[in-house]
Amino acid sequence: MSSSTAAQSRPPLRPVELGPAGVAVERQPPSLDIGEMTDKGSINQRAALAHRAAIAEELYAAPPPPRVIVAVVKQAVEAS
Repeated sequence: MSSSTAAQSRPPLRPVELGPAGVAVERQPPSLDIGEMTDKGSINQRAALAHRAAIAEELYAAPPPPRVIVAVVKQAVEAS
């Protein structure tokens, strides 16, 4: 089956809203000294959330504060 034939046989897709997603840009990078970042440069999520709990709560506030950027996330799913 060619790719054009396969594309024609797929059911149509429709967008589904997954809900809002928030982002807050921080001025301070993750800290190696307080364990937010590992020696290899990975983020230690538990430590970052513990030290930045107030920021994490802002992401879920209604309405969000001005420093939080909110976007609605949509995903295409097969039409039923």
